[in-house]
Amino acid sequence: MTRLLPRLAALCALALCTIAPPALADALEPIPDPLLRELLNGLTIISQRQDPLSVRIIVLKHFGACDGGPDPLSCPTQDAFVAVSETGQQFPQQKLYRLPPGFGWHFVDWKSVPKSLEDPKSFIVFQMKQDTIAKAAGGDSSKSGYVWGSRLFEVGVNLASGYVQAVQ
Repeated sequence: MTRLLPRLAALCALALCTIAPPALADALEPIPDPLLRELLNGLTIISQRQDPLSVRIIVLKHFGACDGGPDPLSCPTQDAFVAVSETGQQFPQQKLYRLPPGFGWHFVDWKSVPKSLEDPKSFIVFQMKQDTIAKAAGGDSSKSGYVWGSRLFEVGVNLASGYVQAVQ
């Protein structure tokens, strides 16, 4: 029993150290900017690559719920952005492109990546899938009168321009 007491005391002291806040910690203050708060809480990088440009595909979820009535078209949408930047440069050229708003965006696949983007008609090409909502044929105005689906898009970007087109 006497050998157990020092071990028990040491465990209790260790437990108290992990519970008590550090004595020299600085308090963190919340950032009051609502736009920055929503941006950083809803942002997700869904894919990225570093050759020959840095390309990040970012989705930004809009907060809310679909329970605002029978119309699912009132559900929150999601924005998708493509951030493009030169790599290894002190002052890199950068572009930011925005895809059309949708009810959800999903990265599918990188399709082509040219070795060089010297030609402004050379693009890094990838596919994205967009969630859609449409009225069902003969559907009523209730939630059951709508059908969720998806559309496939091809996206191409470089430092000069970008495009998005539906894939059949």
